Amino acid sequence: AYFSDLYVEPSFRDNGIGHALFAAVAEDAGERARSALVDPADYATVGFCAKHGLAMKTPVLRVGGAIPKEEELAQLAFGAYRFRTVPIDPHAHRSLLESFDREVRGTARGDDHVLFAGIAKGAAIYLDDDMIAYVYVWPDGRVGPIVSTAPAYSQALFAFSLVMLAREFGASWCSAGIPGTNLRVLRAALHIGLKIELGRAYATDTPGAELGRYV
Repeated sequence: AYFSDLYVEPSFRDNGIGHALFAAVAEDAGERARSALVDPADYATVGFCAKHGLAMKTPVLRVGGAIPKEEELAQLAFGAYRFRTVPIDPHAHRSLLESFDREVRGTARGDDHVLFAGIAKGAAIYLDDDMIAYVYVWPDGRVGPIVSTAPAYSQALFAFSLVMLAREFGASWCSAGIPGTNLRVLRAALHIGLKIELGRAYATDTPGAELGRYV
């Protein structure tokens, strides 16, 4: 359950309204993890999340910029690997998608993939006969989520996602949220000229989040 926006008019603050609103929207979350992106300089929000059991896990850096030429990306995207791709089917691929998401986010998100498939373009990535990753790209130039089974694939998959974004939507500009622990992708993004535009902290109540393989 992804906690997005909460606002209380200033003259009504410090009366427990924000906490009541949060409790109301989270009461049907069941066993799902709760998470949020937080401005680390907004101490009131950091404290609010802490009171509700959402721990700060890692910075998430939004990068953006012009998509390099495909020839430049091809070396990063394919390199030593020969990937095979098929469109994501959120029903046929559900068990694998949920397994990947549990590993990196600490929780499955099968319903999200159904939503993603109706808007974004998704690709299941295979190496030989094994699915090793998934990738989504969006009409507005966003990249992600990207999840892989091993950090070694991360750089190639990020470059592949930019190629896919340009081919599918004719995009010339891109953006992505990269966890600070995913150093392979962050370094690749900076190497091809993307710039860090914004920093947020990823807060969650699950101890299992391992974001070094996630975009």
